[in-house]
Amino acid sequence: MIDHQNTLRIKNRKLTHVENFLEVTKDYDFNWLSQLMDENQLYSNCFNKPLLQPSLSDTWQVLAVSKHDDFIAMFHDFVFKLGSYPFHERDRMDLFLSFETSIGPTHRDKEDVFILGLYGKTMYRVWKNNTVTEVLINKGDMIYIPSGVLHRSISITPRIIASLSLWGKSND
Repeated sequence: MIDHQNTLRIKNRKLTHVENFLEVTKDYDFNWLSQLMDENQLYSNCFNKPLLQPSLSDTWQVLAVSKHDDFIAMFHDFVFKLGSYPFHERDRMDLFLSFETSIGPTHRDKEDVFILGLYGKTMYRVWKNNTVTEVLINKGDMIYIPSGVLHRSISITPRIIASLSLWGKSND
């Protein structure tokens, strides 16, 4: 769970990593994901090189999942209140997944992002003030990346993460 020091870091919009943020008792594996998508007709995106057919080596995104799973909805609500975020119409909880080891593009998000590990291991490399920080996210771990901070994900194993985008305090 989160302590007072990390709560203050989030409120002050500082990169924050919390191991064992939540106890994840459900099996958030690819069988669960397949069932979730089938039952709710969820939309997914694939990130790959232009003009190529999607493959298992790509990173996949499943859009707007918080209303389809009670645990993920609870994470969404808890973080929303923890950070005292005002509602924004672009707020959204997505899943990102990789079936094998992969490296995502280096990028800056315009919104604040809270990431919760659900399955597997993901390394986040974050650049801030000429310093590189590497954070390993396991099941139940959370990382908060404020808007505008340069970062990239590296799937160490097949993985599923919940990514909460909150726009209420963004630089956009």
